[in-house]
Amino acid sequence: MPDGAAPSVTLSPRLQTVADAVPVCDTVADIGSDHGYVSLYLLEKKRARHVIVSDLRKGPLATARQNFCRTQCSAQADFRLGSGLEILQADEADGIILAGMGGPLMRELLQARPEVYQKLAFIILQPMTGQALLRRSLRELGLKIDREWLCEEGKHLYEIIRVVPGTQNLPEELAAVGPYLWESRAPMLARHLQRLIQRAQAHRNGLLHAKERSAARQVELYSLEKHIAQWKEMLQQCESER
Repeated sequence: MPDGAAPSVTLSPRLQTVADAVPVCDTVADIGSDHGYVSLYLLEKKRARHVIVSDLRKGPLATARQNFCRTQCSAQADFRLGSGLEILQADEADGIILAGMGGPLMRELLQARPEVYQKLAFIILQPMTGQALLRRSLRELGLKIDREWLCEEGKHLYEIIRVVPGTQNLPEELAAVGPYLWESRAPMLARHLQRLIQRAQAHRNGLLHAKERSAARQVELYSLEKHIAQWKEMLQQCESER
């Protein structure tokens, strides 16, 4: 494809943000790539010279292969059937993409292959759930947040996190908010905070109406109240800076 030409695929806002988070590099592995659109886009925009396209299911991987066959990029792609980082050897890629799965699963996939992820220059994470848990796990994994983005698609607000080797201290109240999102006052930050507050309040109300009154439940309630207060204060500060 000539330089400057439009890519053959049009990405959704979520996948576009994921692709834009990938730094220019030699090889990217898209783990759980579904139809391979992000990988194809990265090649066509010359953000990567080579891609490794993987999926756990034969159907999506076959569709990805077909999508590549319609372009001039097939020779720049490897297609691998398998789970997580099991399809990779150390030093095969500069970075990987883990998108569209839960944060706890992402943590498990990384923990299963430290010899692979510890050699990577970057990892792009787009968790659908468990964002706070995933951020808390980064320190023990030897990773730190390099940058974060918020992306709106339909009624949903997605979080994209780029991590690199290293360690960082993460205040508890920022595990769910995102330290880079807060420090950079990212676009849509106010909506992000409002969503966190609303979800925490709904969970708190559910606990208050539950019949169980265990010590663990009381600790959970205390933690929720603390976070709600912190996020409300952050939201107020965010809105006052507009």
